[in-house]
Amino acid sequence: MNARVLKTRCARDLCRSLCRLMSTHENPLGIKGENKSREELQKERMARGLPKKLPIPGVKYVVVVASGKGGVGKSTTAVNLALGLAANNPKSQVGLLDADIHGPSIPCMMNLQGEPELNNQNLMKPLVNFGIKCMSMGFLVDEKQAIVWRGPMVMSAVQKLLR
Repeated sequence: MNARVLKTRCARDLCRSLCRLMSTHENPLGIKGENKSREELQKERMARGLPKKLPIPGVKYVVVVASGKGGVGKSTTAVNLALGLAANNPKSQVGLLDADIHGPSIPCMMNLQGEPELNNQNLMKPLVNFGIKCMSMGFLVDEKQAIVWRGPMVMSAVQKLLR
């Protein structure tokens, strides 16, 4: 057996041993933190439960249009659904929230220009067209500006649009 073959086998065996070791170790990367078992962590997660549902003032029903894929017609579907609901029952109040942080298109589809005004409580008033009240992430940034937001920033912006 030559040295090259022996070296390759040793490396392969070493990799296998390390993989086995890491897969059975609770903290294979050595990240500092509490030493809790997987079962304890899962129990804690289950005890917390789902996030609390906060009511949206003045909203009776919510219909969500969502997808994990871009460019499949979510905004088009949402606009058509809102227009259909408003046309079907003129006495009802229909609102449309565009929480798309990557490319809010509702302002364009609903032919909305400008920024929402603030009321006495310093809350944004929705822009209205076709009898539908609209709020969009597009109202919070310049039309040509790319939005690079994550986690808490996104949630804060969505909360502002909802309230």
